[in-house]
Amino acid sequence: TDREFISLLARWVGSSLERDLTQQQLAASERQLQTIIETEPECVKVLAPDGTLIQMNRAGLAMIEADSPEQVIGKNILNVVAPAYRDAFRNLNAQIKAGKSGSLIFEIIGLKGGHRWLETHAVPMRDNDGTISGVLGLTRDITEKRRAETELEQHRRHLEELVQQRTTALLETEARASHIIQSSADGLYGIDAEGLITFINPAACAMLGYRAEEVI
Repeated sequence: TDREFISLLARWVGSSLERDLTQQQLAASERQLQTIIETEPECVKVLAPDGTLIQMNRAGLAMIEADSPEQVIGKNILNVVAPAYRDAFRNLNAQIKAGKSGSLIFEIIGLKGGHRWLETHAVPMRDNDGTISGVLGLTRDITEKRRAETELEQHRRHLEELVQQRTTALLETEARASHIIQSSADGLYGIDAEGLITFINPAACAMLGYRAEEVI
């Protein structure tokens, strides 16, 4: 009986030690993961299915101009999404809650009034039962990229306007020149390098006694 008792006790102690070791390993893994997340240069955030912010790293807090996590944890992330993009953000959350991943480019207005353009990629988080318990998002700041693209688009449009203006001016000049040539009392005509007539005005036709289509 004593041997059986000692054997059971040994198994119980061994199980406890294994469980304690597993917990220590898990705690170490969690600390390592937390360190990676906190040093990640892009925003890593966890949202509840309704959009409430559960966790956000330092990079994310800087993007939304929060001085501390307490300013935003427990609040709906929609508060910093620009009004024009809130419906799109809601649709993205609905897509994630349906078990799909998704992405979105949108504008935010930070807690201190700053405007930024962000690109986020989100996936559903599931618990042990497979139930979707939240949204994991990775977001990068694309403000400078967006600004460069906007400036490039403005430059392109400006060039198009210049080309259009010059084309219009050229057509107007050609129209005026054609009117002058056609209405001139002097006989005017042009020839190419081979001596073929390329144009002739009515005055020249009258002098020569030919129609334009007969000589061109």
